[in-house]
Amino acid sequence: MADLCRHLSAHGFVVDDQAENARSVLTETIIATASNPGAWTALGATIVAYLRRDRGKAARIRVDDSSFSIHGYSAREAERLAAELTELIRAHEEPDDVR
Repeated sequence: MADLCRHLSAHGFVVDDQAENARSVLTETIIATASNPGAWTALGATIVAYLRRDRGKAARIRVDDSSFSIHGYSAREAERLAAELTELIRAHEEPDDVR
C-alpha cells in the first residue's frame, strides 16, 4: 500500500499520509480513472471483447445417424445443449410403446 501511495503522490494525487487508509487511495484511484476518457475506451473495448468471446466457435455433434452444429456457444454451453439435444433426438426416435 505504501508503494501505491508513493506512486500516486508522484503523479499528482493527494494521498493521505497513512498507508493504512486504503479507502482514500481507492477513492482517489477510482475518481482519477473515471475522469479519464482513455479508461472508458479501454473498458468499452474489454466489454465488447468479453461479449464476443464465443463468436466463431462451433461444435458439430453426431447422434446415431443425425448430426447438428452449434455456433457461438462456450464449451460448457455446447456440452449442455448437446446433452439436451441428444436426449430429444433419442426420445423422438424411440417407438411409442417404449415411452
